[in-house]
This record gives sequence, structure tokens and C-alpha cells, in this order.
Amino acid sequence: MKAYTLFAAPAIFLVIAVFWNYLYVYRKKLAHKWLIYKVLSLLMLLPVRYTLERVKPFEIRDRSPQWVTQIKSLNQMKLDPNTLIFNTDHPIETMFYTGFTAYEHIPDENTVAYLLEKGYEIYVWNGTALEPKR
Repeated sequence: MKAYTLFAAPAIFLVIAVFWNYLYVYRKKLAHKWLIYKVLSLLMLLPVRYTLERVKPFEIRDRSPQWVTQIKSLNQMKLDPNTLIFNTDHPIETMFYTGFTAYEHIPDENTVAYLLEKGYEIYVWNGTALEPKR
């Protein structure tokens, strides 16, 4: 439920905009003008600060880390589409880049036997390469 605020955000933005407009229009009639200008500027600058904090435009990031290169190299192996990969640190990314089903954990022997019986190929990631489970 990461996007639950998405539905409330337009209403909150409208309320903030009405409040900002109220302060801007009546700024000369209200007492403590310096406080009004400070609140107006904070309402404008805090979202910009938060945006820069989230996006980090000045940070140098590695756009293709080692683990992504290793995952993409699995496509070269010509594996069966019924392949299951276990013990991956990044199971979602593994499924995205390869199309194989991936899990973080290593299954017990009963589960391995059951999956092999159902026709799946099972591989365990040891950190650098895939090891077949038979």
C-alpha cells in the first residue's frame, strides 16, 4: 500500500493552495507580516527541498552495479522457462531481467523433490554462479 496517499494528495494540495492564497491576499491586513512571509516562503521551499532530497540529482550513482550484470548474464545460459532460482539477494530484479521465477530463500529437501517431480529446473545462486539442484 505504498500509494495510499495518492488518492488524498489532490485534496491536501488544494487545501494548501487555498491557505497559501488566503495568506497572500490578506498578508497586509494580518498582524506579524514577517511571520506571514516566512510561512509563505516555507510552503514554497519545503517541497523543493524534499524533492531534491528524494531525487538526489547531485549524487553520483552506479547505473549498472555488479549484481545487475550477473543477473543479466543468466539470459546467456539458455535455461528452461520452468526454471526456479533460489537464494538471490534481489529476487524481483532477477525476475524482471531474466523472466525466471526467483526467491530469496533456499527450500527444504521435500520442496526440492516436489518441484523436481513437477518438472521444474531448480538452481541455487551461490553469490557468483548458479548451481543446479538435482
